[in-house]
Amino acid sequence: LQVELRGAQGGASGGDNAGMGGIGAEIGQAGGDSTSCGPCATGGGGGTAAAGGVGGSGSTVGGPGTAGTLGLGGEGGPGVDNPQNGGSAGGGGGGGLYGGGGGGAGTVGSSAGGGGGGGSSLGPAGATFTAGMQAGDGSVTITYDPDAPTTTTAPSTTTSTAAAAVVTPAFTG
Repeated sequence: LQVELRGAQGGASGGDNAGMGGIGAEIGQAGGDSTSCGPCATGGGGGTAAAGGVGGSGSTVGGPGTAGTLGLGGEGGPGVDNPQNGGSAGGGGGGGLYGGGGGGAGTVGSSAGGGGGGGSSLGPAGATFTAGMQAGDGSVTITYDPDAPTTTTAPSTTTSTAAAAVVTPAFTG
């Protein structure tokens, strides 16, 4: 029996210059940075075989994204309503360790945030994962080899008998 868990793609942020979500892979890809501001919001890091991806940094006054955890991508950081400052978008959430992609950052006005990182994948020894092969939702694949050798235990040929119980019930009337 073999089980393969393929990481999900991270969410893209909203807006024209938003960062795209990273693709889920053996090592999840980082989310894209936004391109609409001075110091731009960065995308969340991709999940790895050992940890969830780090959250991306917010731009100027935007909040950072949170890190991904086991099976769950991080949340995108909040933007701040500051129309005079084009750099108010939040950073992307980190990709999840085995599974979930990170969330894209929120947008405020015309500021676009960083994309979420892709989730990492898990499989049996010798499994190969190709970057870019898992876009969108994560997936789980379970396969088995019907020709694989099996171990069986022969049924017991000895019989056992229980000793007879001798009891004298009390008369209660």
